[in-house]
Amino acid sequence: MLDQPAQPSTRSDDDVPRLPSGHVVTPDVDELTAHLLSIGWAVEYNQLSGGRFSVALDGVANGRVQMVRHRHIRSFVGSGFVPPDAYTFGVLVAGEGPMLINHQGIDRDTLTVRHPHEGIGFKLPVSAHFLTIAAEAGRVDQLADVLFGQRMSQMLRRGQVFPSVNERIVALARQFLPGARDEPGHSPGVGGIPEQHPHFDQLIIDALLLAIGRPEPVRGWSSRRRIVRRAEDLVCSSEDPPKTVSELCESLDVPLRTLEDAFQYCLGVGPKTYMTVMRLNRVRRLLARPGDDTSVTKAAMAMGFFHLGRFSEQYAGLFGERPSETLARARR
Repeated sequence: MLDQPAQPSTRSDDDVPRLPSGHVVTPDVDELTAHLLSIGWAVEYNQLSGGRFSVALDGVANGRVQMVRHRHIRSFVGSGFVPPDAYTFGVLVAGEGPMLINHQGIDRDTLTVRHPHEGIGFKLPVSAHFLTIAAEAGRVDQLADVLFGQRMSQMLRRGQVFPSVNERIVALARQFLPGARDEPGHSPGVGGIPEQHPHFDQLIIDALLLAIGRPEPVRGWSSRRRIVRRAEDLVCSSEDPPKTVSELCESLDVPLRTLEDAFQYCLGVGPKTYMTVMRLNRVRRLLARPGDDTSVTKAAMAMGFFHLGRFSEQYAGLFGERPSETLARARR
């Protein structure tokens, strides 16, 4: 473990790009430590496997969330502390062998969570691609209570490594991380700039919680029907419809397990799918009856779609045409 936090690099800011909202490539393990120290992560690294060390580091932060991605070609061990007022989530995206967190193995089908103020020790495998997200403890506990009826601290009593479906987390990270913007297949859009995305924090925390949460069934058709009708009113009629599942749970004052069960029972789809489809339909109506200043970007952002490339894919997948084609036809 670290006895003293590492000291920042003596290079100028022009020589060393700083996180968050930065993309850094370095062959120096101590420079990696200095970069992370700049955002309050006192973590020390030591190379384990032979060969020239190289790591690409991407980071973004907005309000309650800090997200860092490591991609490196050598195995190494590390220890230290992340921000003390945050839960720390870890996802192994790729790697030749398992990753160890405090001597417990994780793989690509698990999500690890550390308590606030908890020290961490880890071993990363060769050629690993690892995602670390520090999320403000108070907000995580609040949303976990809304979604599951228990705080994150209570959920951790059954362990700190959860079976998980991580595709949504990885996809969101790829939208926002600076280094991903030049990768093949990345779609441009406002979603790649978290400072301009008003729901960045909640989207990330939602994805983390929903990856480890499992809905539990509830009983009673009339209760389910009332919940779905109230949800339909909020999603379809509200001037500012909920953008995330946790927002909808908060508005309805029901936990996720109740909401999920009601939607599956009454509509045959989950609340997230329903919310996305309804917002896409509202965009289509805006484009089909345009005003003088209507544009695809304005219509999409009005309904909470801030990653424009992903929005276009979803729109075309649902309606069989691009949003620009809908608008062009309406103006003929």
